[in-house]
Amino acid sequence: GQPIVIDNRAGANGIIGADIVAKSAPDGHTPLLYVTSSFALNPLRYKKLPYDALKDFTPVSRVASAVGFTIAVNPVSSMKSLTDLITAAKRDDVKISYGTPGVGSSMHLGMESLKSHTAPE
Repeated sequence: GQPIVIDNRAGANGIIGADIVAKSAPDGHTPLLYVTSSFALNPLRYKKLPYDALKDFTPVSRVASAVGFTIAVNPVSSMKSLTDLITAAKRDDVKISYGTPGVGSSMHLGMESLKSHTAPE
């Protein structure tokens, strides 16, 4: 019977939303759903965070133990597979861009790894 309000605070690899939760009243009414890698990577990536990832939060539940990544393209694109995407990215006349939750996120690092392993010779 308790109403729930979802307040998505995107940006900065989860730092914006985590900061709001860290500064909220400690009454349990402002939970944070986050990707574990953000809490592991952000302290390594940023010299100063507005919260302490270890001291300002108490884990209460794991929602998922494994999360897969998906690469998607516009459905009208000529790319229908990862091989098609990599082949297109290697062409001089094609520019590929991608979006992630933030610099240093596991998705960002995954795409950079893909780029480095598939770069033209």
